[in-house]
Amino acid sequence: MNLSHLKQQFKHPNNAIFNNKKLCSKINGVIQIGACIGEEIPYWEELQIQNQIFIEPIPELFKNLEILANNQVHKPNVKCFNVAISDYDGIDDFHISTGSMCSSSLLDFDKDAIKYGLTMQTSNVIKVPVYTLDTLIEQSNIDMNNFNLLYIDVQGSEYSVIKGCQKNIKNFKYVFVEVNNIKMYENVVLYDEFDKYMKNLNFKLLDYRPLEGAQFTQSECLYVQS
Repeated sequence: MNLSHLKQQFKHPNNAIFNNKKLCSKINGVIQIGACIGEEIPYWEELQIQNQIFIEPIPELFKNLEILANNQVHKPNVKCFNVAISDYDGIDDFHISTGSMCSSSLLDFDKDAIKYGLTMQTSNVIKVPVYTLDTLIEQSNIDMNNFNLLYIDVQGSEYSVIKGCQKNIKNFKYVFVEVNNIKMYENVVLYDEFDKYMKNLNFKLLDYRPLEGAQFTQSECLYVQS
């Protein structure tokens, strides 16, 4: 699948970032965690974001992501990492969804999650390397002056991602994240608690939108450092 076909398939009519031209003009680089097959890459290409890091733990998805990321016309500075991000370093189970692999998570599905869709079950468990974002940044010598947007879509592990980024969270001006409104995953931190945590880190909520087609199970949140 090429970038133009991908853009036609995955549209963002209600996305708080891609519809905000003023904000888009201020992005100098993005670190995207849970990048799946690279649905957003055509939009980073269109915006000509020069510095891009993509992180995706599932090997099958990562292969497509890496190809798309490295075939952008404007030739950005790209790094891709086939790992999971949380609040610890190690090797752990990653729960593959019965439906879309993009619904897979470090967290197992809650026993009641299936009532929200047949994809909300684990079909397989794989072992993946896990890092905190702080560890990955340090070990990979990432210059944080080049990145002011953190983009998170990790199916229930949002809180753990931020918790594992205490050294570097101050370097991000913007944080875009999909949060859970109901308990679809075991031990998930829901929106209210996550929002309080972000406010304690000096981020204010700039935009909040229910995720389209998700039965209000998830929402998109855009935070800005105040």
